[in-house]
Amino acid sequence: MVPPDGNVGLTHRTLGGLAWTGGGKALYAVLRLLVLFLLARLLSPADFGVVGAAAVVMGFSAILSQLGVAPAIVQRRVLELRHEQAAFSASVGLSLILGAVLWLLAPEIAAGFRIPAVEPVLRTFAWSFPLAGLAVVGDAMMQRELRFKWLATVEIVSFVVGYGVVGVTLALLGSGVWALVAAEMSKVGLYTTFLLLARPQRFTLRPDRRALADLMYYGSGFTISKIANYLALQLDNVIVGRWMGAAALGFYGRAYELMAAAPSLLGEPVDKVLFPAMAARQGDVRALATAYRRGVATMALITLPLSAVLFALAPEAIRVLLGPQWTPVIVPFQILTLGMFLRTSYRISDVVARATGAVYRRAWRQTVYMLCVIAGAWFGRHWGIAGVALGVLGALAVNYVLMAELGLRLARLSRRRFWGAHLNALLTAGVAGGLVGGSAAALRSWGLPSLAVLVTAGVLGLGGTLLLLRAAPRAFLGADGLWMLQQVRQVVSRFGASKMAASALGRAEPREAGRHRVVLELVGPAGVGKSTVADALRSRDDTLRASIWGLPLRFVSWSAVSLLPTFVPLSLASHRVPWEEMKQMVRLAALQRFLAQAATPRHRLIVLDEGPVFVLSWLQVFGAGRFADSASYQRWARRTLVAWAALLDVVVLLDAPDPVLVHRIRSRAKPHGIKHESDQEIAAFAERFRAAFASVISAVTDTNGTKQLTVPAELERPDALAARVLQGVAALLT
Repeated sequence: MVPPDGNVGLTHRTLGGLAWTGGGKALYAVLRLLVLFLLARLLSPADFGVVGAAAVVMGFSAILSQLGVAPAIVQRRVLELRHEQAAFSASVGLSLILGAVLWLLAPEIAAGFRIPAVEPVLRTFAWSFPLAGLAVVGDAMMQRELRFKWLATVEIVSFVVGYGVVGVTLALLGSGVWALVAAEMSKVGLYTTFLLLARPQRFTLRPDRRALADLMYYGSGFTISKIANYLALQLDNVIVGRWMGAAALGFYGRAYELMAAAPSLLGEPVDKVLFPAMAARQGDVRALATAYRRGVATMALITLPLSAVLFALAPEAIRVLLGPQWTPVIVPFQILTLGMFLRTSYRISDVVARATGAVYRRAWRQTVYMLCVIAGAWFGRHWGIAGVALGVLGALAVNYVLMAELGLRLARLSRRRFWGAHLNALLTAGVAGGLVGGSAAALRSWGLPSLAVLVTAGVLGLGGTLLLLRAAPRAFLGADGLWMLQQVRQVVSRFGASKMAASALGRAEPREAGRHRVVLELVGPAGVGKSTVADALRSRDDTLRASIWGLPLRFVSWSAVSLLPTFVPLSLASHRVPWEEMKQMVRLAALQRFLAQAATPRHRLIVLDEGPVFVLSWLQVFGAGRFADSASYQRWARRTLVAWAALLDVVVLLDAPDPVLVHRIRSRAKPHGIKHESDQEIAAFAERFRAAFASVISAVTDTNGTKQLTVPAELERPDALAARVLQGVAALLT
């Protein structure tokens, strides 16, 4: 295995990944705010405080279960299978040990927090260690392969199910703090399940020691700095919870989480995308320096004006988002927003350090940052949570300067060019903050409601800023900002053009296939000989045979993810989890994805043996009674019918008398559920499928002009029957 192709430009690689990762993070942030909006009204600050205290300890699962080998997998230039196996075995083994240790030490940890309610929560969260350990290597491989679209989708689905469905439902039922616990565990478990399905790993009790050592030199330095960084992000919560109580921790935690929304939205995509791209180009110092400066300038242009706007509108934003009972959050939130740029932009320096292997120089700087957080929070607590926020802001400034100095040395970028990249953003932030703050002050003096002030001041201030940007773009954006804006426009235009082209091709190709490619499906009751006819047709060089069975795991797992919004209401409507029906729906979606990639210009004939008509008929036979009143199923069935009707040219219905079918089912080696039933029961089973086939074929042919061909399949050999099918199809389409 090798890293992604280094010939592709670093900038194009980064922007291409950000198109998916950034979009996914934006949607994730919006969903997170909506869920926070709901949960803040259903749960108390103390509930959030208990989970916040437990989360300080729980977060170690993401660090220690990796032992640094996961980022080493991404950074390593040549990766072998033995490295994957060693990394997976190490992370799983360590996570099991850590889970057991946490479960045993939960009472002592709760006593340390002086919050007794933390103990049962910690013991439940202990199970997150082995869950997270199972996902570590799969997640790293997805990043190495630049599969950011898949990762973003799975992350969003896991959060929606975990917090949006499980968490909100339990909060409405009055579960209190356990609504948050169940939400987090559901999210982690679902994310791990998707990764294991997409990237199965093999555990071994005797991993290759040399392979593990190859990863551990890098991984050890990474782990030290990761632990220090994690403690820096959590020890302020420990100090607030230990010496100021659960309620104060709830207020401070909400302030920090709201501030961290933008750094998470912007910083994490940069971290995920830029790290593998820079690691693949470690030796190109000029490219690293250019990307470093432009990345810092872009982050400054986004986060500095945003900090100014949020500082000005903080009173209204807190009251609208969280409610009037969260007023103590306003001042610490305003203080922390001033550090939004510091917390976001330092990630670019961090990526440069990791991509070039400078993990130990990074480690001692993160240790200094951690000590600054401890000192700032400890001394700041005498002035309440606002004092803690001010101390943490100072620590963020120290960390930014230390990491910037490291990045400058590694990328060989001058201080003048680096700090000069901030000037245009500072000007833009001053203008945006002044316009928004002035508008908000005027509107407050008129006694307008918080929502009116928030919306009106935001629109007026940001609108005025955009007008100034348009009038003097070079003054407000600078050369780096203008360059980045041009690149983003090109990426967006190419992406939109490719989507439009793909959509047009998807609509036009099936009907054009009458001249260039034919897609047909063979259907018929059990024992009619569909598979033998399909095998005979597949012997042609220009034929592709496909079925819902035996499809690659990547198509099946991705289809399962996309169908989750359908499966949840379907399960509720049928009062159970309809596993078999859902499997058929997933297989059919996977078949469509498979054909989109597997079909090539040389394939003039595509033969489907048990495709969409079979699945829709099967669902009529086995699931009609349970799904009759499910609006979700009806919508899915209609969408599926329309999509496949646009692809299918011909449905070939093979049939034979019941005695022939009974004889074939009983005499063939292939197993079947009705093989040992009576003749009458086999005939009745075949008749139910005949009725279902007639209904589905009629719907397909009425939707988009798909043709139907009926062929008796009693006596002829498979090759002769295949020839009759081809003759009939040719006659229908000419």
